[in-house]
Amino acid sequence: DCSYILDVNTTQHSGSHDITVLEAHGGVLIGKNTSGTTAFNLPAAVAGMHCRIINIGSGINVVTSSGDSLNGVTNSASTATLAAAITGVGSALELTCIADGAWIANNMAAPAAT
Repeated sequence: DCSYILDVNTTQHSGSHDITVLEAHGGVLIGKNTSGTTAFNLPAAVAGMHCRIINIGSGINVVTSSGDSLNGVTNSASTATLAAAITGVGSALELTCIADGAWIANNMAAPAAT
């Protein structure tokens, strides 16, 4: 099934951003802020969703919907809680939904300067 392989062009987000279902179907999202952190809020997880968040500014926090888990940690609060963080310019987070309600994340460090 190829329903989740469409890349989505997106703008740079300098404030909190609710990731849309379309963006969670293969989107590449860019976080750009000069200080503090930007929260990327994942939609309700459906198996097969995947996206990449690239940090080109300050810190990025990724939060799950209530009841969803990321790397085995379930968000049971009524409001979103921190699920993963990436810091450093050029770092990225690969997010994949392996089952309804269950995300896994892989941190990718920025390449070393040459």
